[in-house]
Amino acid sequence: MSPQRLLPLSGVVFLLLAIAGFMIAGDTPRSDASAEAVATFYADNYSNGIVASYVLAWAAPFLVVFGAVLGTTFWRSGADSAPVFPVVLISGAVISATGFLAAGALHFAVSEGGKHDYSAQTLHSLSALDQDAQVIFTGGLGILLLGAAGVLVPCAGVYRWLGWTGLVLGVGIYIPFGVGLIAVALTAVWVATTSVVLTVRGRPGPTEAAGAF
Repeated sequence: MSPQRLLPLSGVVFLLLAIAGFMIAGDTPRSDASAEAVATFYADNYSNGIVASYVLAWAAPFLVVFGAVLGTTFWRSGADSAPVFPVVLISGAVISATGFLAAGALHFAVSEGGKHDYSAQTLHSLSALDQDAQVIFTGGLGILLLGAAGVLVPCAGVYRWLGWTGLVLGVGIYIPFGVGLIAVALTAVWVATTSVVLTVRGRPGPTEAAGAF
């Protein structure tokens, strides 16, 4: 199997690194935690915080590669219509990857602050920003999923099923009250499944990709 054929597995690598990063970071203080609790946590968990920051940053390029592979696989040269949905898909991957980089940078900053005795209020502010960075990477994932739906739904077979699933998850990510969190968790399953399907099946045949943009 050629290295090019393995590129879709970048989605699996992204998932493994992202999950590892969050697990290493541990149960970080919520945005409503007291400033003293935040300062104590990051002072006691400096090493884990720094490692988690790097691992989250490492996940970002693999997400971009996954989005680029998925988008370009269904980007037909000479198509009658403009390739809107592949561009949306790839843009979503880039936005989400930017969110993971931002989350890594903010977590690095608050971890360094815990070691170097930043004021409790400063650490509390950094920690709140760290928590809220999820809006960037989950929002980007939503854009990726909606773009993927536009690309995959017109196809046949398993690709169409992945497209409709992506559409439901892409909408679900933007719904509050816990629905978005469930959609993010299921998106991990979607990314893993799509990565494996693209790796095993390769570029779709003319029949499967007949409607792709």
